[in-house]
Amino acid sequence: MVTVSVCIVTHNSARTLGACLDAVLGQTLPFHEVRLLDNASTDGTVSLLKMHPTLAWRQAPQNTGFAAGINALLGETAGDWVLLLNPDARLPLDFHERARTILEQCSPHPIGMVSPKILRAKGDALEPLTVIDSAGIEWTLFFRHRDRGSGQADRGQFDDPALVFGATGAAALCRRLALMDAALEGEVLDERFFAYREDADLAFRLQWRGWDCLYEPSLAAWHERRVLPERRKTLPPELNYHSLKNRYLLLVKNVHPLLGLVLLPFILPYEAGILAYCLLAERSSLQSYAYAWRSFPSSLRWRRHTLGRKKIGGWGILSRFLCPKRRSPF
Repeated sequence: MVTVSVCIVTHNSARTLGACLDAVLGQTLPFHEVRLLDNASTDGTVSLLKMHPTLAWRQAPQNTGFAAGINALLGETAGDWVLLLNPDARLPLDFHERARTILEQCSPHPIGMVSPKILRAKGDALEPLTVIDSAGIEWTLFFRHRDRGSGQADRGQFDDPALVFGATGAAALCRRLALMDAALEGEVLDERFFAYREDADLAFRLQWRGWDCLYEPSLAAWHERRVLPERRKTLPPELNYHSLKNRYLLLVKNVHPLLGLVLLPFILPYEAGILAYCLLAERSSLQSYAYAWRSFPSSLRWRRHTLGRKKIGGWGILSRFLCPKRRSPF
């Protein structure tokens, strides 16, 4: 039987962490292991963690970011599959039971990620809503990744299993073998991302290596979505900066010349609009351009590692990029 490890990274997550942990630790079929890394929280998260004596957790001396936190936890776990779970996400109590059956079916197929059907949640208790949060990751011609169905009322329109581009990091099942296959010298998630878009980058690298992502609607999860494009003006400047700089890391690392040629007419005016917006309304994000330039050599190193070992060609990645879903293998 496949084993599943749970990895959770927290930072000032006390408000929703209780509901998250109650669901993870209260599963009808316990997970193989649950590990949590706290990134130097100051809001009472540690006090809450001490109320769970059976939970394996530790605190980092400083906030190293989500990607670095997950990488550390991956080195401390041993499950065949890893559930990356945000502290503002909640699982149904039979999640692991359902997941293990599906993961057994995935075993003979090149499936590296499984995305549950994630619905929105609200409040400290992460109460479920009937609104789609994510049915897997898809891309636009402007090189923006987004969650399929995000914000739509759940009317059953995403109730069919399918192969999609990737899974959002709020609740993503990842095959350990695939993660190691996409890693650069043991670094699974690119730690330069710090926060946001690291899930899209991982999905891209897995796709290049021939690993598929299965969207499985019979698996459910609930997530409190706070970072949305329409809320950008209310977000801390540091988060907006990371979001923009990570866009350029993604571009340099993963875009094949053929894909770039197709996207160029759409990206150029879009990039002009981004630059104008930064100059007029969000000058704190202008440093993203300087960071992208300084990081160009390390981005090329990642690019050579990924594209130099790619298992699908330019036409293959183009079709996967442009097609929001493909037929499930079972």
